[in-house]
Amino acid sequence: MPTNIEDSIFRDAYRYFRAHPTPPPITDTDASASWWEAAANDISKVSACWENHPLAIKLLIAVYEYLEEKAKEAGT
Repeated sequence: MPTNIEDSIFRDAYRYFRAHPTPPPITDTDASASWWEAAANDISKVSACWENHPLAIKLLIAVYEYLEEKAKEAGT
């Protein structure tokens, strides 16, 4: 059974994804740079909120990598 902390970390990772669901195509360098900067700042805040808890780090990395895949697919 997950702990309350684990539940909350999953919730925060989902909220991060919900706030950044659609990255611009990787080929749109202007939009891409500002979008990724904001996404990186927000992900750092979520991770720091959990004092870089290992579950938070792993979930957020997975979400970030998934968003990178979406951006690459949109750019092709």
